[in-house]
Amino acid sequence: MYQAAVLVNFCFLLMTLTQVPAHCPCNQERHPQEMFCSADVVIRGKLFGGRLASELPNSTNQHSMIIYKVKMIKMFQGFDKMHHVSYLQTPAPPGLCYLWPQPERKHYLITGRVQEGRLVVNSCDWVQTWQSLSLTQRRSLRFRYRKGCACQIRKCSAWQCGVSRESDCWWTDWQWQGKARGHQARHYACLRRAGKSCSWYRGQLDPALGKTNDQTQVFP
Repeated sequence: MYQAAVLVNFCFLLMTLTQVPAHCPCNQERHPQEMFCSADVVIRGKLFGGRLASELPNSTNQHSMIIYKVKMIKMFQGFDKMHHVSYLQTPAPPGLCYLWPQPERKHYLITGRVQEGRLVVNSCDWVQTWQSLSLTQRRSLRFRYRKGCACQIRKCSAWQCGVSRESDCWWTDWQWQGKARGHQARHYACLRRAGKSCSWYRGQLDPALGKTNDQTQVFP
């Protein structure tokens, strides 16, 4: 009977997965580079299971959290925080910021924060199937996003973006495509140029030389 109840609960998890909490207190409309730079840990991995922390043996967790087992494939960031990720936890509904990956056993890109030695992930983080990432995003995870963390990506949804600083890259996907996950989010990274100003780049980057032959794109 207990196993049947767990199975029903897990099926419900998968069905309600893509519903993002409406009142999560964070800016969900962030460029992938911003989510990378603000994360403690960035990995590629597979997720298995999905159990309430309070149901685990010897659990002292008093909060409603879902625990997933992780098979880590690659770590892009966070070596100084965690050497290996075996589990992650995310808030369980109806709490704020809950997030469930779907379906089970796909490869995911996962960003999150380390709290008390555990990787904590919610709907404010970048969790996306690896297959759905663009080639530019996959390449940028290795080096380019990290190189641009000193730059500031600013959202622009009007015809006039405002006064620009040297560290600014204006994100205009809303202006031209009416959505956050547009061409600029999928195919560009904001990098600091030799003159210390930041600009959008798309193309190859040589980490050994610190030089780029990227195509520079100026967005209004």
